Amino acid sequence: MVKIFGKLFGKAFIPENLSVIKILALFLLINSFFVYCVKLDLKILSTDGSKLERAGVGVPFFLEVSVDGASNLNQLKIEGLENFNTSQVGVESVNINGHKTASSSFYVKIDNPGKYKIGPAKLKDNGIEYESSVIELEVADTPLIKEKNIDGSKINNNKDNKSGLDLFLKLSADKETAVFGEKINCRVRFYYLDGQEIKIDGIFFPEIKDMKILEGKKLKEPTVGTENINDKLYNYEQWIFTLVAKKTGSITVPAFRGVYVGVEEGPFGWPVFQEKSLYSNALSFNIESLPKYDGVVDAVGKFISFDASVDRVVAKQGDGIVYTLELEGLGDLDSIEIKELRNMPQDLKYYDSKRYLVDNSSKEGMKKKRFEFIVQGLGSGDVVIPSQTFTFFDTQTRQYKVLKSNPVNLNILPLSSKPAGNGLDSRGDNTQLDKVKKEDSKDKNKSNINIMPLCQNGVWFAKKQRKIDLYWFLFLIFIPIFLLLTVFLKKLKYRLSQYRFSRDYSINIIKKNSFAKALRNLKIAKTKNDFKCLHTIFVTFFAERFNLDESGITGQKMLEILANNNFSSKDVQDWEIFFEKIMAQAFCDRNKAVNFELSIFAEAVSWVDKFKQKFNN
Repeated sequence: MVKIFGKLFGKAFIPENLSVIKILALFLLINSFFVYCVKLDLKILSTDGSKLERAGVGVPFFLEVSVDGASNLNQLKIEGLENFNTSQVGVESVNINGHKTASSSFYVKIDNPGKYKIGPAKLKDNGIEYESSVIELEVADTPLIKEKNIDGSKINNNKDNKSGLDLFLKLSADKETAVFGEKINCRVRFYYLDGQEIKIDGIFFPEIKDMKILEGKKLKEPTVGTENINDKLYNYEQWIFTLVAKKTGSITVPAFRGVYVGVEEGPFGWPVFQEKSLYSNALSFNIESLPKYDGVVDAVGKFISFDASVDRVVAKQGDGIVYTLELEGLGDLDSIEIKELRNMPQDLKYYDSKRYLVDNSSKEGMKKKRFEFIVQGLGSGDVVIPSQTFTFFDTQTRQYKVLKSNPVNLNILPLSSKPAGNGLDSRGDNTQLDKVKKEDSKDKNKSNINIMPLCQNGVWFAKKQRKIDLYWFLFLIFIPIFLLLTVFLKKLKYRLSQYRFSRDYSINIIKKNSFAKALRNLKIAKTKNDFKCLHTIFVTFFAERFNLDESGITGQKMLEILANNNFSSKDVQDWEIFFEKIMAQAFCDRNKAVNFELSIFAEAVSWVDKFKQKFNN
């Protein structure tokens, strides 16, 4: 025996004078080292299962942790993962002839470009801590997947690799550099080829922290067109929107998500419709500060007019006059505010009233905004509202410009006088003069009315009506209120009792039918060979049977329910193994999911039958 092990391992490791018992002990020790050694591996995959070499800003990917030699992942930790938007999407564990393997998948999204470190993954098993290697990941505007698949076939970054469709989403803008407050016009195009059986459901905005969406926040119906790209004629649907930066510096807009419904070949050649997602590239902008300016800058954009007007030019002391400033041009009109009037005379008092957008610009693409103030004259006489200035940075000439409104003349009359003279408003209307003439004609008509003389015969007294006592008044008021309240409370009590009865009856019906519904869904799933819906069927069954919300039905919750309903420890353990299998099929990577036999449906039916026996007792 010693000579045999000496030939196998060499004399340097196995001395000839070593006993057989010691050799066996040494062999068992070496074997146990290889058996109980735990190995951790971190991988980054795209959402279609391809190896990812570079992630895209705002484009989700999978982080997969594989554990060889252990199946309990309760103490698994991944350093650096807490810094990103993550969620665990699946856990799988397999035990074959005592050899344990497990894997856990995480859905990760990073919204800022740069280089990141993920890991190491750490796991404690039998008191020993194991670590994986660290992944260094670059996040850029566009993701980069491995050039070849595992089978050696080349990958097309524009293709949905599962369906073979040639389609992609592209985000673009009219400029890469802008000043603070300047509008950036953007568009998202969904490209596809003729003959592809897809239905585009729309696109969704990512979370853009340092940008404000001006136009297109609620994306309307897209425009359509065609574009030749790399000698291929693509159709596209296009959505347009406008952004304005909230700060200066480098700002990255994450990828947009497009949703479409594609057709794939299902069991027996039948077409299967599946909703899928597609992600665009990200965009980076350089936002510069405005050039130095000594005065106040009101806006950034392109503006062509700044006019002033009033609703009347003749008014009494203290009467309110509506003074309106109208601005026309292109820019962030929603954010522009004019709350103060400059160089106002002491005889005029004003306060801010309202502001609103007007869509009656004479030039295409431009808009108007009006700012209204209420002006009051404190003294009498002629007074002038001076010209107001509006300073803006012109995004075309890259220079500051100033617009001035026209001055407005007012005639303030004393309180004791009637409006007289020219009643024209600042736009030349004679509405005020017409009002004065109408008031004079009314006064003349009143003076011509015949007035009856006073009665001079005898003495007359004012007839006093008898007042009702306060307590009788309160009694008459509260009696009908009391009667109406009594009737209302009786009807309310009756309806509440009917509602409770119907609700309890509905819950009992749902509980009673939960078994038949589960068996019916299992039968349908079996005909379609749909293994992944087993998890949904049992989650729905537990939720309906015990009147719980489906979001609260977890594997641990199911084990608690079984333990509380007198299931044996063996039944609980068998159910845990069965549920882990169907959960892995529903959530884990399809390339690594277990290929179930049809017998899994028979096992599922047997569990429903067992639940029916236990839960009805």
